[in-house]
Amino acid sequence: MLSADDHPGIVTFLIGLIVVVMVGLGLSLLVDHRFEFSRGEIAIETSIEQDAKILDDLRGQHTQRSQRVASLLQHRREGSEGYAAEVDRLGQCSANMSRLAAVRSALEQDLTTLEQDFASYRANYRRSAWAAAVGQKIPLLKTNGGREYREVTIIRVTEVGLEVKHSDGMARIEAPALGLEWQQRMQWSDEERRAQLVAERRASAVAAKPASPLQPQPAETNEALRAAFTVARAKVETLKRELAMAKGNQLNSSKRSLPGSLETWDERTQRLAAELEKAELRYEQAKTRLKARSPQDPALQPAPPFPPP
Repeated sequence: MLSADDHPGIVTFLIGLIVVVMVGLGLSLLVDHRFEFSRGEIAIETSIEQDAKILDDLRGQHTQRSQRVASLLQHRREGSEGYAAEVDRLGQCSANMSRLAAVRSALEQDLTTLEQDFASYRANYRRSAWAAAVGQKIPLLKTNGGREYREVTIIRVTEVGLEVKHSDGMARIEAPALGLEWQQRMQWSDEERRAQLVAERRASAVAAKPASPLQPQPAETNEALRAAFTVARAKVETLKRELAMAKGNQLNSSKRSLPGSLETWDERTQRLAAELEKAELRYEQAKTRLKARSPQDPALQPAPPFPPP
């Protein structure tokens, strides 16, 4: 067995070799550690650079979005101000509309009042003008169609026109046949005239139609009964005036017959008396029917006195 005393060089060599190996291992470990540290440092630096780029991108995006938010806030403020202004204008428009509606309502009320006042004034004027015309004597009355009536006396003014007595008898002259002066004076309404004529025709048809006791008759309206009564009363009044004039001519006229007619005054008197008797019967029947249906009907009441012209 070898000993340090016997081979000192070998021992030294071995010790040196061990030291060299140990130093080599240490240096190798150090180099490896240094290499790993350098590699980690490079990775860290690379990561830092990448993070810096990402951070720069984020800062750019933050700046853009901040600017966009600021722009939106500005638009929002402007929009809010514009909205507030529009709300104010809308409130003013609503107030103006309410004011105009009130003005319109007041004007419509005034117009209604004026129309009612005018209608009342026109009705009063017509009553006065119609009443004043009764009894007026006109030596010669010409119509628009060229017909002439001599020694005319106005007996009655109606919605249809004038009822007159003239040298040759009695006549009803409808309003359209008279001139503008008469139209303005009497204020006739063509609508009222047509309605009255229609009512008279219906009443005449009802009066002329014989009633069948075996067949029930349809119920007549107040309007039809009133029209029949009005026509029957007007017929009686007209026949009474014609009969009175015929009797006067029968006694006082120098002519035995009517001018332009083969009928004598005696014959005319007898005919009118017979017609009057029938007309009075129809009048009483019409009055009875109207009174049974409508006892308080205005047509049954006496006509109110006309105001002074």
